[in-house]
Amino acid sequence: MKTIFKTTTLVMTTVLLLSSQNLVFNTPAIAQRKCGNTEPVEASKTTRTIKLKQFGIKVKIPANFRTILRKDGSVMILDPGSYEAMRCRAPHGIYSFSIKSLPNPQQLSLLELAKISYPNITGETPNIHNYSFNNTQALIIDAQGGYGAYGIFNVPGKGVIEMSAGCDCEVDKTCVIEYLQTTELLK
Repeated sequence: MKTIFKTTTLVMTTVLLLSSQNLVFNTPAIAQRKCGNTEPVEASKTTRTIKLKQFGIKVKIPANFRTILRKDGSVMILDPGSYEAMRCRAPHGIYSFSIKSLPNPQQLSLLELAKISYPNITGETPNIHNYSFNNTQALIIDAQGGYGAYGIFNVPGKGVIEMSAGCDCEVDKTCVIEYLQTTELLK
């Protein structure tokens, strides 16, 4: 009986000690939303008309289908299962940051390369900003619509490198600058 009491006392003391340091008991977890049926659902025979004023059109879609207005202005039309999959698994835009080599076979200057590689929707020159990091000259390009930003710079022996931030949410040049500030060329 003494052994059980000592063991229980030791366990309780340990639990209390750990919980006071927030190692055992933590804030409660927030429950995830439960997904409904995410399987594709056949289109109903009846239709309904949706007006898409931003495109100047109206479209007939199956009555059981749903629409999603995306942050880039596009509209998705989804069957109920696909809609539920989007709602459940992708409740917000997906942010990505990437680094890649940018082809420059004509050996253009960074400015010339930026002008032809990143034209805006109307074909005009994009917003281009000079930027310097760790003794390296770069150009920052704001994408149209606020869904992407790019940084390009030369790396001796490697060519032009592009760093880009993209999202189905708001992104601007500060996202790229944060990475450029911590970038160094290998020696």
